[in-house]
Amino acid sequence: MISTITLDTYKQQIKSGDAFNIKESIKSAYDMSAAFNGRVGDEQVPLVVQFKERGIAQRFEDGVVPFLTGFVGSLDENDQVTAETGEAVSYVGTSDDIVGLGRVKMNLPGTMFPQEGFFQGFLGLQNADGKRVTTFNVWFRVYGGNPDMFVNKAPFRTELQKLLDAAEQLLASQSGQFKASLNDWSQQVIALLTRINGDYAEVQTISTTVKASLEELENKIKADGLMTKSELDVTIGAITARIDKAVELVSDESFGLHQLDYATVSTTLSPTSMPSASYEYKHLAKQSVGTVLVVMVNVASSTDSSPITMDDSRVQQAIDNATSAGVKVSMIKPHLGANWSDGFDRQHYLPSNIDEFFENWTNILLQYAALCDKNGIPLLCIECEQTLLTANNYLSYWTKLVGTLKSKYPNLLLTTASNSVFFDDDQTDIFGVVDIIGVNVYPNYTYKIDVGGNLTIQDIQGSYYDNVMNMNYMSRISTLSYRYQKKVFITEIGVMPQDDGLVHLMSDHYADSSRDYHVQALAMRLMFEELLSNKNICGFSWWHTGEPFDYFSDSQTTEAEQTMIDYVKKVK
Repeated sequence: MISTITLDTYKQQIKSGDAFNIKESIKSAYDMSAAFNGRVGDEQVPLVVQFKERGIAQRFEDGVVPFLTGFVGSLDENDQVTAETGEAVSYVGTSDDIVGLGRVKMNLPGTMFPQEGFFQGFLGLQNADGKRVTTFNVWFRVYGGNPDMFVNKAPFRTELQKLLDAAEQLLASQSGQFKASLNDWSQQVIALLTRINGDYAEVQTISTTVKASLEELENKIKADGLMTKSELDVTIGAITARIDKAVELVSDESFGLHQLDYATVSTTLSPTSMPSASYEYKHLAKQSVGTVLVVMVNVASSTDSSPITMDDSRVQQAIDNATSAGVKVSMIKPHLGANWSDGFDRQHYLPSNIDEFFENWTNILLQYAALCDKNGIPLLCIECEQTLLTANNYLSYWTKLVGTLKSKYPNLLLTTASNSVFFDDDQTDIFGVVDIIGVNVYPNYTYKIDVGGNLTIQDIQGSYYDNVMNMNYMSRISTLSYRYQKKVFITEIGVMPQDDGLVHLMSDHYADSSRDYHVQALAMRLMFEELLSNKNICGFSWWHTGEPFDYFSDSQTTEAEQTMIDYVKKVK
């Protein structure tokens, strides 16, 4: 999948100095590496960028075209790539690179990736006179030579069809031309399937089988044991059927998506709400997803040090309801709430007695760990958006808590549910003591209202960006995964089914009875096609089965529910 990089020419909105890079001294450059990297030996590598000005798509007036220029090589003592340590590269596009809606698609030549290392330079727009209209400092990695960086599906489909057409022509050819023609055709098929082998096991199997069949055919030809036409029909038919299967695979939307360990939807348990087998879990079973069971934990105030849990029997009942509907509970995830309400502002919760809180919280988590162990639930979330308490200065408390849980339940996997503070390095040390990094992702998708269901996936592509923190979610997730050498679980992601659901997390119309399931379907597609293409991510939990984030109904199969059904089968 080709990711779109979005840049706003209104520089005050960029704050590129906040971008997280692996080298401190190149923080002034925008980190493109989550969406784009090069590889030595690749040609026509697509780089898709959307240029905006104050949120409005660039119109490309006055003949402006994209350009990319800089150096590729190793970092010097100042962590910069210069003429001394790198090779100069440059690309200037044409009007053909402009694809509309502020987007450009540059098919970069192999000369842009002359050696392994880093690209550091400038990306922007220039007019017909070569004058730069806008410029961004950018960087990305250039990896060592390897031919399987990506698969551009359409050209392979076209080439395969040409080969199949050639095979048909062979059947009508004269016997004198047959031997040379068939041998040439077989070599073309072998070469093509070798090119698309990549990392995709099923295509590799097909490729191997086709090669073996062709080799057998060639051996018969070389031995002058030319087959009869009927024998040839059978052999060519078997080969082309296998190639058709390869075509089907590379044409499928799931080609390139990786398998997830966890595909789940959140359900919530409180003293007044119980997810049922006849509604919530019935629909989750229909969607072939598991569930993250959110269990409310009560606090009297934002400084209360003595959280209170529900009785184990009630939690067990929710687990039993899911199990009876055929839904796997993948995680227990406790949420602090005043008056058992999930509307509580957990990020400002700070107990008056820290020692007392952690003693109580450890006992509560031991209670839930026992339920996980009893019911075969693999994951326990040890905190959700407890921003003040997960600052690095409290790490010793979390380290002790995790040690206590692991000493009794060593096989239980522990995670977090950090909000956007996971962009802050002063908040991330907790990721070093859990098994899986857990983050809640609520991006700013678009400024457009969905009037009449007219928004498209193109309107929100490249939107995994936090406007408050001025950070790219994809880049940050990759950075954290690399830093802590752990997978990432998207513990929450979702939108409200309202026409402004992609504009505001809390819709202006959340109390309305009307539903815009198209909005949710778009967000789901973007999640699967872009966010979950990041192989550092091992799972997700869509938020939520309950109002005001509900996305299905007993009266119909909504567009959102159908989208979940269609995509989950591709990642499980």
